[in-house]
Amino acid sequence: MERMKEIILQSSIVFILLIIIEKLLISSMNRISSYIESYWYFLPFLIVILFILLDEIRKRKVIKNTFRIPAFQLRADTIVISTLLAFLLYKVASNFEYAEGTLNRSLVYIGFAGGGYILWMVIRSIASYVHKKNKVKGLNEKLFLDYPIESDKDDQLDRSTFAKRISTVIGMRGYSEGLVIGLYGEWGSGKTSVLNLIENSLKDEVVFRFNPWFFENEKELIRQFFIQFGMAVRNKGGAEQSILLEKMLRIYGEKVASLKVNMGFASLSINNITSFFSEKSVSADTDIMELRELIIELLEKNGQGITVFIDDIDRLNRNETQTVFKLVKLIADFPYTAYILAFDDRLVAKSLANQYEDNSSQNKGDSFLEKIIQVPLHMPPADPAVLRSMVLSGIDRILELNQIELRKDEVHRFVSTWDRSIGHVISTPRMVKRYLNSLLFSIPLLNNEVNTVDQILIESLRVFYPDLYGFLRLNSDLFLTPGRSGSDDREKVKQYREKLQKVMQPYNKEERLALEILLQDLFPRTKLVFTDNTYYGHSWDRGWTKEQRICSSEYFDRFFKYTVPAGDVPDNWVKNLLTIVEEGQESEVQNEINKIIHQQGISRFIQKLRYIETSVPIYTARKLAETLVMLGSHYSRKDGAFGLVTTWNQAAILITNFMKRISKTERVDFSKHLLGIAQPLSFSKEILWWIHPSEKKNIDEVIHTEEEIVEIVPTLIKRIEIATVEIDFLDQYSTEQDVYGLLWIWKKWGTKGEVEGRIRSWFKEEKGVERFLCSFLSPSYNLETGIPHTRPFSKQEYDAVQALIPPDELYHQLEAKYECPADYIEDTDIENNSSYKRVAQQFMWIHRNQVGG
Repeated sequence: MERMKEIILQSSIVFILLIIIEKLLISSMNRISSYIESYWYFLPFLIVILFILLDEIRKRKVIKNTFRIPAFQLRADTIVISTLLAFLLYKVASNFEYAEGTLNRSLVYIGFAGGGYILWMVIRSIASYVHKKNKVKGLNEKLFLDYPIESDKDDQLDRSTFAKRISTVIGMRGYSEGLVIGLYGEWGSGKTSVLNLIENSLKDEVVFRFNPWFFENEKELIRQFFIQFGMAVRNKGGAEQSILLEKMLRIYGEKVASLKVNMGFASLSINNITSFFSEKSVSADTDIMELRELIIELLEKNGQGITVFIDDIDRLNRNETQTVFKLVKLIADFPYTAYILAFDDRLVAKSLANQYEDNSSQNKGDSFLEKIIQVPLHMPPADPAVLRSMVLSGIDRILELNQIELRKDEVHRFVSTWDRSIGHVISTPRMVKRYLNSLLFSIPLLNNEVNTVDQILIESLRVFYPDLYGFLRLNSDLFLTPGRSGSDDREKVKQYREKLQKVMQPYNKEERLALEILLQDLFPRTKLVFTDNTYYGHSWDRGWTKEQRICSSEYFDRFFKYTVPAGDVPDNWVKNLLTIVEEGQESEVQNEINKIIHQQGISRFIQKLRYIETSVPIYTARKLAETLVMLGSHYSRKDGAFGLVTTWNQAAILITNFMKRISKTERVDFSKHLLGIAQPLSFSKEILWWIHPSEKKNIDEVIHTEEEIVEIVPTLIKRIEIATVEIDFLDQYSTEQDVYGLLWIWKKWGTKGEVEGRIRSWFKEEKGVERFLCSFLSPSYNLETGIPHTRPFSKQEYDAVQALIPPDELYHQLEAKYECPADYIEDTDIENNSSYKRVAQQFMWIHRNQVGG
C-alpha cells in the first residue's frame, strides 16, 4: 500500500512537470542540435567515459548482484514505474487535448526503454526467487537448523496428541475467568514446537504470541503487550466493538505502564492507583478499575476466546520475569483469556525466589508458581529411540555429503560405543542438532586424515562436555601411555586415576559411567586406569596408527587442531601420490616427493609409507622402491636416538619390504636393478645389508638366499670399482664406516686381491696412508647429550683395516715419518685434515701392541 501511494505521488509530480516543461523542450531541441553540431569533437570523450562506467559496472558485478534483488526493492524501480505512469497520463491528456502532445513522439522511445526496464524487473524477481529457493534448499541439505516444527507432518517426537489435548483443555474452560497453563521443559526440549502444534489445533480462538525479549524495561513491556493484544483482537474480529476493545486495551496499557505496580507474594493492591490519562473515547476522570470493567464488558460482548502464548520466560532476567507474571495474574487477568506460558520451571522458580531475603525463601518460587499456574504441564520426554534415529540419519547425511563410506566393522564399532555411552546423554532435539552441526563443520576439515568414527565420538565430548574435552587435549600422556608396558609405574597410574576422577567429579553417576565407556573405547590404554588390569603393549601402536586412531600418538593432535600439524605429512597427500604412481606418471611422482621434502621433510613421509608398506599394490610398491632408492642423500643418518633407527635405516627397511612384494621369479633382477641405481653409493650398501641373509634374521625376513646374493652383488661391485679409482673416494665416504663397508663388500664377493691393489694405489698419493686411516673414524654419540663427535682411532678401527689389508704395510710406511709413542695418545676431537700425525701414532701404538702380544 505504501509503495502504491509513493508511485501515485511520484507519477503525479512527473506528469505536472511534463506539462510545465513541454514548451521549454520544444524551443530547446533546436538549441541542443546546434550544440551537438558545434562541439561534435567531445563525443569520443563521452564514449570513453561510457566504456569506463561499463567496465566499473562489470568489475563490481552490479548487474549480477541486482539479479538477487526482487522488484520494487530498488529506488530506481519506483521512479521508473512512476515516470512511465506519468507518460501514460500525458498520452491520455494529449488525446483529450488537455496537453499539446509535442512530447508523444519522444515518449514512445522512452516508453520502449521503460518496458525493457519492467521486463528486467520481472526477470530479477524470478531470479531472486530461484536463488532464495536454492539457498534455502542448500541450507536444508547442509545445516541442521534449530527451528521449531510448524505442523503435524514434521512431528517426529509424536507430540501432536499432547498438543491437541491442551487445545481441548483450553476449549473446555469457562469464559467467566481466565486460564493460565504452564508448559514446563528444559531448553531445547521442543516447547516452541508444541506451541505451534497447539495453535494449529485452536480453530475458533484469537491467538497471538508475545515475546517479552524485545523490550528493554518494564514499562515498555507492559505497554507493548496491550498494544499487541488489542491488534490481535481487532485483526481477528474487525467489528466495531473489536476496534473499540483495541482502543480500550491500548489506553489500559498506557495507564498501567505509567504506574508503579508493587507485587507482593500473592496479591496486588489496586486501591492506591490513581488515574491521570485521558483519551477521546474515555473521559479524563475514568478510573483504571472502571476502564478494566469496560474491557471485561467488551470481551463478553465480543464473545470470542483469546489465547496468549508467551515463550522463553526462563531466558529473561529476574525483573523481566516478575513483570511477565504481573501481567498474567494481576494486570491482564481477563475473562475469555487463556495464557500458555512456556519455560523451564526450575530456572523461573529460582528467579522468583531470589527476591526474598529471608531464610524461608527456598521454596517460595515454587509456591508462587503454584498460585499463578492453574494447569502445570511438563513436556513429554523425547523418545530415546527417536533421538537415536535422528542422530544416526544425520550422521549418514553428513558422511554422504563428504563422500565418506565406513567399513562395516567401523559402523559396528561406532553404534556399539554410542549406544553404551554418549547415546544416553542426549535428551533433547536441540542437543541432536547442535551435535550434528558440529560434525558438519569438523568432518570436512579432517576428511581422510583421521579415523572418522573416532572423530564423530570425540566431537560429542567437545559439544556436551567441553571441560573434559579440554582436559583430554592438554593431558595426552594420561590417555596414550598407561598400559603400554606390563612394568608401568603403579604410582603413576594411580596419579592418572586421581586426575580423571577429579575432572569427572562434577558429572552425575550415569554421565560418569557413559564417559568411562567412551574413553575406554577411544583410548584402550585407559582401561588400566579404570580397571587396573588391562595392558596394550607397543605392538598395538602400529595398528592404531595405520587406522588413524586418536589413541595413536601420531594422530592425537590432529583431532584437536582440525588440521595436519606442521611438519607432518597429510594422509590425503600420500593417497594422491599412490594414485599418481599407479597411473605411471613418473615425473609427477618425483615432483610430488620433492615438494614434500622441501615442505615437511622426508622423515615423516617414510614413516607414513611404512604404515602401509604391506597393503599397497605390487605395481605401486615396485615404482615407489625405484623412486626411493634414488633419494638416499635426503635420508638423515643422525635423527634416531643415539643414531639408531634413523630415517636412513627406515628407508632401507621400507624398500626391502617393497622388494618382498615382488614375486620370487622377478626379485633377483629387481634387486640388481635397485642396487645399480641407488644413490648415493653407500645407500646401496645399506640395502644390501637388509636383503642379505644372516643368522640374526627370522626366516620370514629373508629376501634372498646366499646364492642369490652372489648373483646380485656384482652389480654393486662394478659401481664400487668405478667410485674408488680416485683417492677422493676416501673423503666422500669418510663417515659412518662407508669406506670400510663398501670395500668389505668388494673383497667378500669380488676378485681376490683387487681391493688390496686399490688401497695400495692410494698409498702412493700424498698422505695416502693417513687419509685411509682417517676414513675409518666414524662418529660417536655422547650418552648424556646425544651430540655426535669424532672418536679416536681405536682397536675397532684397527680390526677393520686388518680385514682389508695387512696392517704391517701401513706401519712400515708410517714409521718412516713418525715416531711410535710409548703410550696411547687419546684425542676425542680428531679433525681428519689436520690430525694425521695423531691418528698415525695411535695406529702405530695399537699395531705394536698387537704384534708384541
